[in-house]
Amino acid sequence: MIKDDFMKFMEDFHKDGKVVRDLNRTFIALILKVGNPVSMKDFRPISLVSAMYKVLAKFLANRLRKVMNSIIGESQMAFVKERQISDSLIIAEEIVHKWKNDKEGGNLVKLDFEKAYDSVDNGFLDSMMEGMSFGSKWRVWMKECISSPLMSVLVNGSPTPQFGVQKGLRQGDPLSPFLFNIVVERLNRVLLKAVNLDLIKGESFGNNVVHITHLQFADDTILFLKLKVEYILNAKRILCCLELASGLKINFHKSCLGDGVVKLKLHAVSWGEVCKRKGNGGLGIGRILDKNKTMLAKWIWRFGKEDKAFWRRVICLKYGEVQDFGIWIDSNWVWQIPTRRPLFNWECDQWRMFTTFLNCIKIRSCCSDSMAWLPNANDIFSVGSFRRTLEDRFIFPDIAPNNLWKAICPPKIEIFMWQLWKGRVLVREVMYRLGMDFLTNLECPLCREDNETIDHLFLRC
Repeated sequence: MIKDDFMKFMEDFHKDGKVVRDLNRTFIALILKVGNPVSMKDFRPISLVSAMYKVLAKFLANRLRKVMNSIIGESQMAFVKERQISDSLIIAEEIVHKWKNDKEGGNLVKLDFEKAYDSVDNGFLDSMMEGMSFGSKWRVWMKECISSPLMSVLVNGSPTPQFGVQKGLRQGDPLSPFLFNIVVERLNRVLLKAVNLDLIKGESFGNNVVHITHLQFADDTILFLKLKVEYILNAKRILCCLELASGLKINFHKSCLGDGVVKLKLHAVSWGEVCKRKGNGGLGIGRILDKNKTMLAKWIWRFGKEDKAFWRRVICLKYGEVQDFGIWIDSNWVWQIPTRRPLFNWECDQWRMFTTFLNCIKIRSCCSDSMAWLPNANDIFSVGSFRRTLEDRFIFPDIAPNNLWKAICPPKIEIFMWQLWKGRVLVREVMYRLGMDFLTNLECPLCREDNETIDHLFLRC
C-alpha cells in the first residue's frame, strides 16, 4: 500500500464517516478454553482485524484515551490512564480488613459478565456516549467502526462465508476496551444512585468522605455490601435491569478456583537451593517471600509518588497522614539517641562528632518528604533493582560450574545435569536418605554388585 491511498482512506473516513467494508473484514479465530470442548462456549473468539482498520482504530483509541479519566468513575481501574488494575486489590483488602477488625462482616460478591464484549448493545453504547456529551460526528464514527465489519470464522484455517454483525465489540479491536468501559460506566452510575436512595450500602472511610460499594476492572466487578438481605436483592434487581438495557448478562459459573485436592510429592532439592541464582548453584527461580516483598515495596513507592490516586486516598482516610498529627507541627525537634552501654573514653569524641552532625539536620514541617531509590542511578524505584538488592543480602559459596548452563541441549537435560551436580537424582540411595524407609534393598537392579548410588549408576555400573 502506498502513502496516497492510505491518506485518502483516512480523509474519506474523517469527511464521510464511512469505512469501505472490504477494508474492514475480520477473521474470527476460535481459541480453546478447555482441553475437551463440547460446545461453542468452550471456545474464546479472537478477532483478526485488517491492518488498514487497525491503524484507523488506533488513532481513534489514542484520542479516546485522553478523556477516559474524566468520563469514567473512580471505581473502574482498567484501561484508564494513571490507574492500575492492581489498585483495586489494595482497596478490597482494606475493606475486608476493616470488616474483620470491626467484627461486622459484609457481603463480597464477585461478578463476571458472560460473553461481555460480544453482548454489548450498539444502541445502548450510542446512548451512553450521547449522555457523556460526545459530538454527533464522533458517535457516527464509533457506530461505523463497530457495525461495518464483515466477519468470517476460520475453520481449520479456511474462512467461512462472510456475515454482518448486529451487536457486540470485537476482541482485538483497539477501540473495544475503551468502548466497553463506557458501557459498564452505566453500572457504576446506577450503583451510586442506589446508594443515595439507600437501596444498597457498602463500606465508608473517613467519616463517609469516601463510600465504596463496588470496584470494577474491565468486565469483572466486585460488590461490597453490608450484611442485609435487602441489599443483595436490590443489587440483583439492578443487574437484571442492566442486562435488559445493555445486553450484559452476569455469568454465575466463574467463581470457583481449584479442585480442593492437595497432592504431596517428594522433593529431591530444597526450595532454598532451587531459588538461588544459577551462578550460585540454583535454578534462578527466586524466593516467593522476596517476590512478595518486592511487590509490597512497589506499593510503598507508589504511595509516596501518586498523590491523587484513588486507592491512596482510601488508605489516608482510613489510617490518616503523618502531617495530620499535631506532633509534626512543632519545628523545634532535637535528636535523642540512647546508648545501649556506657561509652569508652576513646568513643566519647566520636559520639560528640556524631551528635553535632545530626543536629545540623533540620526537619521541616512546612513541606512533605520526597522519596528516592538510591540503588538506581536515576533515583527511580524499579522492581528488578529491589529484587537484586534482596538477593545480594545472602552469600552463596556454592558456585555452579561455568559450563553447566552453556551446554547445547534441551533445558530438561540441563536440569538433569544440575541434579547430578547436586547429587540429587532419585536413585535408591538418595530416596532412602530422603526418608523412604520402605526401600530396604538398595542394591543396583542392573548389576546387583553394589548399592545404587549416583556415582555407581553413572560411572561404574
